Amino acid sequence: MGHDIIKWLDGSSTHGPEITKLIRIMKLTEEAGEVTQAVIGTLGQNPHKGVTHTWEDVQAELCDVIVTAMVALATLTPDARETFNAISPASPAGRSTLLAPPPPPDDLAVKLKRIARRVERRESWDGVQFDRDLADKSVTAARMDA
Repeated sequence: MGHDIIKWLDGSSTHGPEITKLIRIMKLTEEAGEVTQAVIGTLGQNPHKGVTHTWEDVQAELCDVIVTAMVALATLTPDARETFNAISPASPAGRSTLLAPPPPPDDLAVKLKRIARRVERRESWDGVQFDRDLADKSVTAARMDA
């Protein structure tokens, strides 16, 4: 986020830093509402207005949301870039946790669930056909543990 935008906004602000911070955070909600308004206008969902926007208008409004969010973040911290890179799922550091596979479940639980699915389908396991009563009890027990 260019510091020029922040300087320009700070230069035109008539409020102190605390109020400015709140206004910039609230501005994000306003911009998100404009995205919604553009989508409604693109789909012609207001019967009094019909189609009033295009998908390009939606794209422009989404860009406004991104810029407004970065302005709000830069207003909260002078290290906005570092904060974004450390926290955001869109950043390289955040992507590693966002896309990481979930931790493996307990091996015993996985095996029991696999067996329960086979029992439920009445499949043989290692060449042994399950007794129906035993199968029903096993499925019930596995479901209780799931």
